[in-house]
Amino acid sequence: MPKVSPPNLEDIRRVADQGRLAEAAVSCGLEIVLLPAALYNLDERKFTDPMTVDFRRPVKHHMGFGTGIHRCLGAQLARVELRVLLQEWLPRIPEFHADAAGVVVKSGRINGVKTLPLYWKHRYRGHRDHGL
Repeated sequence: MPKVSPPNLEDIRRVADQGRLAEAAVSCGLEIVLLPAALYNLDERKFTDPMTVDFRRPVKHHMGFGTGIHRCLGAQLARVELRVLLQEWLPRIPEFHADAAGVVVKSGRINGVKTLPLYWKHRYRGHRDHGL
């Protein structure tokens, strides 16, 4: 049975050359660097303002679905489902905002948002409620 999730949450690499990494001196072969997978998409050298959700961001090369042999088998289906959700849901609700204080995230084998409170003003009378 093929794996549907990556076997690790971080990459471990042995230092090949002596040098500096983020202001720290590292020695060849003696040191191991742990690269948390949750931080891959936060590289400001690759993504302008990486903490901002921007569906129109020009750079699409993110690690959300893994890469290489560990690429998510359902990545294309997930993209289509998300596109359909946003195309159908966003036109049906008024302008909204998220309550950052109420956001609950989960880290572990799979990282994700458990709770994302959204708030918007009630619709005016006579407007058809789409049940969202």
